[in-house]
Amino acid sequence: MTETGMTADPTLNSSNSSADSLSDREEDRRLSGFAGWMRRCSFPDVALKPMLAAMAAGTTPPEPDAGDAAALKVDKNVLAAVFVEPLWRVVDAWRARNPGCLALPEADPGDGSPPGDAVIPIPVDMFLRWIDPERLHGSVSAIIQAGMANVFIDCTHRWALAMEAAAAAGASDAETALYRRYRETLHRFQSGHTAVQHLAFTPEGHLMAGVKTAVFFTAAIASAACVLTAGRPGLDPVAVARNSVPLLITAARMHLDQLVSLTDRIGGSEAGAYGLNLTNAEHAALMAELFTLQDTPRGPALALRGAIADALPALANERPRTGCPALHAADAAGTNTILALNAWVLEVHAALLAGADAARR
Repeated sequence: MTETGMTADPTLNSSNSSADSLSDREEDRRLSGFAGWMRRCSFPDVALKPMLAAMAAGTTPPEPDAGDAAALKVDKNVLAAVFVEPLWRVVDAWRARNPGCLALPEADPGDGSPPGDAVIPIPVDMFLRWIDPERLHGSVSAIIQAGMANVFIDCTHRWALAMEAAAAAGASDAETALYRRYRETLHRFQSGHTAVQHLAFTPEGHLMAGVKTAVFFTAAIASAACVLTAGRPGLDPVAVARNSVPLLITAARMHLDQLVSLTDRIGGSEAGAYGLNLTNAEHAALMAELFTLQDTPRGPALALRGAIADALPALANERPRTGCPALHAADAAGTNTILALNAWVLEVHAALLAGADAARR
């Protein structure tokens, strides 16, 4: 794996700025709206970068003891970071074959056999029929989450099948060896250190869990930018969402338990902001309760309201915070995958809103 850096500006290549330099920039911490919350966090922040560098150099750290929950957590996340890039290459290839498309699951064959693994590419404008004008942002966000998740589900499954086949064939290359370790670490962590020990968490499932959370939060930022700029001439919601990348990066650095708490507040449950039950007025009120606009050197950007950050749960010191593995991965063009996903979401979000607006005229 080639380790890549991080940048807070989606127009820049990731080689122009490193993850370490970004984390040290006071501007980005201030713009995130989490500055005080981050200072109050006392649980340790475990750096994955040195471990990734060692793995890239062929010096794999020793496997953690099965009884060490914290070490297992770090190991599974650094291994996830190793495989985000090859997975993203599969996604990039799908998008190159199907430009301007999201996906729907393949239809059930109707003969009692299970449906195929493939998805059906659907042009974005074909999804306009599912937009509810009375629940505009909720239905647009639901389309983005479902349509993109279908792409990632299919690509992740194809990637996992290829890796499982290599592992079963006894391949001895470094990537396959790391995949076997990833699979075993997940098993050890899941079987001894979680409340859902009955579940079998595979690399495929682990990566998809992260993707779904990322798509959800990124769509929320796009939606909030539209709501908070409505009726304010001169404010471009897409530009505001792009300026809000530091908020995305800060969320990606959070401890998972706190990110789950935050997404629940934004509307991760069935009854939340991205279920189709919220009217436009209800959705706008929720976004205004959660987010505010800040002036920044880049221009107006979103920040989380202080009361929301203060309500996030405190965590014990012994629980390590590794951050999202995607912080350390890039797409084929060298753009960090969090920024690449953000750009894709904003592109689709703008296209759906433009199509819905045109249909109303």
